[in-house]
Amino acid sequence: MVAKQDLAPSGVLFMDLLYMPVYVRKGDAVTVRANAGGVTVSATMRAKEAGKFGDSIVVEHLSGNGIATARVIGPKTLEAIQGAK
Repeated sequence: MVAKQDLAPSGVLFMDLLYMPVYVRKGDAVTVRANAGGVTVSATMRAKEAGKFGDSIVVEHLSGNGIATARVIGPKTLEAIQGAK
């Protein structure tokens, strides 16, 4: 989460002072990682929708052949969801 404005050192922190930034925008080229058995594979894919940290979004292969669902874990970085399409 990110503060909407500078915060006073002794101030009380309220949720309305924070927001979750969008890490992935529709059309972004993103890195999707898949982990299995201690092996990590990554691929560059295209986001079909925008997403914030923790969101599950649809991504497609750059060739346009095939889609997958992945979870946003950082700026333009996603983790493949196993068994999801």
